[in-house]
Amino acid sequence: MSTQIASPVAPDLRALLDSFKQEVMVTLNAHSLGEVVSYDATKATCTVKVKTLRQFNGTYLEYPILTDCPVFQIMGGPTYISVPITAGDPCLILFNDWDIDNWFTTGNTAVPNTPRTHSLSDGLVLVGFRNLAKTPPVTSSDSLLLIHNTANARVTVGATTSMTIGSQQVTLKANGKVSIANSAGDQFRTAMDSLFTALTAWVNTGGSTPNATTVTAINSAKTAFDAIFDT
Repeated sequence: MSTQIASPVAPDLRALLDSFKQEVMVTLNAHSLGEVVSYDATKATCTVKVKTLRQFNGTYLEYPILTDCPVFQIMGGPTYISVPITAGDPCLILFNDWDIDNWFTTGNTAVPNTPRTHSLSDGLVLVGFRNLAKTPPVTSSDSLLLIHNTANARVTVGATTSMTIGSQQVTLKANGKVSIANSAGDQFRTAMDSLFTALTAWVNTGGSTPNATTVTAINSAKTAFDAIFDT
């Protein structure tokens, strides 16, 4: 006498498609949040760590460290901005549709080196995304800021444009005039005003003073100076 084993209940079509969709999404690499491990300035590439864990057979695992990933730079023609990317910088990793090896080594249009797609081997990195744990200390909603080490060097481009290096600050104001100052104030302006005053009040050892023509020339120079440098 034989025993017949009942077949398991087949899943409905929707459940099957949902399961397949989930499997595809889990294995697809699109973009991931990452962190710079090291940066090679000579090649403009970096080694990065993916900051999200992936699930495998019910266990969460770390991604492997990704190496030799090209880093985005603000660039056009012969002009570009280079910044000192450092370990710990947050970043966004984009996984290219196809193998980038041939493009990366030659820049030419070519057949992909391998048939891989959305692979961890083809990461492109955008540095500059910030999380709440690493927000920029200085920001502006209406000016362009170029900042290095916050307190040491800063260029602000807006209605009033200024450049600060250490304790020295050069400011181009909205009225078109320039101010040069340090922590003690605009000593350059103070020194020049003192010089103009001394020249117009000058008395030589013989007791004579500058003639009217000389005083006029000095005052004209002061007027030209006043048109450039703010009080």
